[in-house]
Amino acid sequence: MPTPTLTKEELKHLVRGGKPLGSGLTGEAFLVRLQTGRKAVLKRCSDRRFDFVFRNECRILRELRRSGLVPRLLGKSRKPWAILMEHCEGRTGQDLLDDPVSRKETLVRVVRQLANQVGELHKQGYAHNDVKLDNCVVDTSSRPLAVRLIDFGHSVRLGRSGGYDVIPEGAHLAPELSKGGKASPSTDVFSLGHVLDWVMGQVGREFFPKVFHRLAAHALSADPKRRPSPQLFVEAMDHGLAKMRNGVGRR
Repeated sequence: MPTPTLTKEELKHLVRGGKPLGSGLTGEAFLVRLQTGRKAVLKRCSDRRFDFVFRNECRILRELRRSGLVPRLLGKSRKPWAILMEHCEGRTGQDLLDDPVSRKETLVRVVRQLANQVGELHKQGYAHNDVKLDNCVVDTSSRPLAVRLIDFGHSVRLGRSGGYDVIPEGAHLAPELSKGGKASPSTDVFSLGHVLDWVMGQVGREFFPKVFHRLAAHALSADPKRRPSPQLFVEAMDHGLAKMRNGVGRR
């Protein structure tokens, strides 16, 4: 079934009535309400040089629509490029990290569930290529805690180039991917290592068991062969969580 095309009038109406969610290098996002009353997210490109990012995300959302791993695509526009998609309830992982009342164990569970989602994406034959706390939505009301990946503008099939040629702000991408290399499970694992290391650095490294320190160090290895698989990453996270529940600190 073809994706509905938004008219210029529909796009303007959604933007006018929408609530800004944030903006970045490629565009801006709005929380909008459809005529049915349902919430949705509208992403609009603000620079035609980045049309390819929106075009790619639209394609990825279509290709993975039956996987349960991506937001449902509801509409699109090409002049300018815009994508209307399902709204994922919750807060971004970065919002949770910035919240002083967030518990350490909750943040670790976010990283664990994020790693699990990345592994499931790999099973579908795709790499995300932009794994970070800003690019996941966490529903803390769900039991167990639910994490969903968002922002698939740089996602590609495994074995293809991610399209990067410079080290991005935050340096969360694997060095080989930043130099135009091919996407692989290990390139996303590098980003997961960066997420884990970032969480520990912001909260205080002394509050986390050593297994997390070792895991982050291995995941951030410059040599892709030294990085753990997504499955081993999840297993190590489970091991560390068990230590945290037992009150084990840096041991």
